[in-house]
Amino acid sequence: MDPNTLNDATVKLINTKTGSEVEVDVRCDGDGERCRTVTLTPVKPLAGYTKYKAVITAGVRNLAGNSLNRNGDWTFTWTFTTGRWIS
Repeated sequence: MDPNTLNDATVKLINTKTGSEVEVDVRCDGDGERCRTVTLTPVKPLAGYTKYKAVITAGVRNLAGNSLNRNGDWTFTWTFTTGRWIS
């Protein structure tokens, strides 16, 4: 994937209970040209026992410049739930 297209505009973390977007730092790891792993680091701690979803939108492109949006609206979503918050 083109690392220049993986950023906070195309990779989102959303609290599914409130629907609000969580502010995250987006980091792309790879060989310099292509992104192989995307890491989302929340700016503030996530709430405990809360369901979140991480979404990659159609604005992401491969190295040839092709959008992932070939058949209309496209997103890729992961969902997870946090455990108890420990300080």
